[in-house]
Amino acid sequence: MALRLVARARKILREEGPIPLIRSSSRYTMSRITREILRAKYAMRYKALAPTPTETVSIDPKRIDYSLGSRHVPKGSPQFGVLSGDWDLQKTHWREGNSSWEELRERFEAGKAWEETEYYRTAVRKLRSGQSLGRLDGPQTVDNFRTYLEELDALYENVAANGYDDSSVITVSIGRRGEWMVNHGNHRRTVARLLDVESVPVRIRYRHRRWQHIREQFYRTDSLDSLNVPERYIDHPDIPRDEPKIGDKVEVE
Repeated sequence: MALRLVARARKILREEGPIPLIRSSSRYTMSRITREILRAKYAMRYKALAPTPTETVSIDPKRIDYSLGSRHVPKGSPQFGVLSGDWDLQKTHWREGNSSWEELRERFEAGKAWEETEYYRTAVRKLRSGQSLGRLDGPQTVDNFRTYLEELDALYENVAANGYDDSSVITVSIGRRGEWMVNHGNHRRTVARLLDVESVPVRIRYRHRRWQHIREQFYRTDSLDSLNVPERYIDHPDIPRDEPKIGDKVEVE
């Protein structure tokens, strides 16, 4: 992590100069301070079940059935943690509105050239008309998009040959009923499912408050028989596995 930060600082200094480096460093420092304040706040409120900014678990990608765009997260939300509201209801099924699914399948399973796919043609049209692609980091140009596709090819080939790289973490949130929703990493999720990968690392950004409440009830109960919950919750990867605590019954709609 430290080496990456040093490399980024050197790049900013070399390409943009000292003033942008100072501004970037100030933003980074404030972000870290805010994050630590949040961590302390959640530790006081949720004790052993407190969310942290680096919570990572490994799950079957077939469990990640939904996607949730950053635009659906309420404005002013913290960097991570527990959120109330209806933000999680804005999720979409991973294959609904995911024009890349069939195109990626044809590309990787049938060897279709990118240029022959609607995925490619649509993206190029948007870029040439001045629109942005959320999946692109850096310049919103056709050349950068082609570089992105080369990286996607490399990702597929690497996963196919070597398995999924645990350092390639997918960012997710969890809805009120335990639904896993990708915030960042839709293509990695798609590649993992195309290749029948059994497990991928995910970092949990947000949990719905109702789901956090369910986790708390599992943590406190002295017997699973006392919980009136859907059976699918029992083996949910986000349910705490510690020794049961004080008995408490929970009713779930």
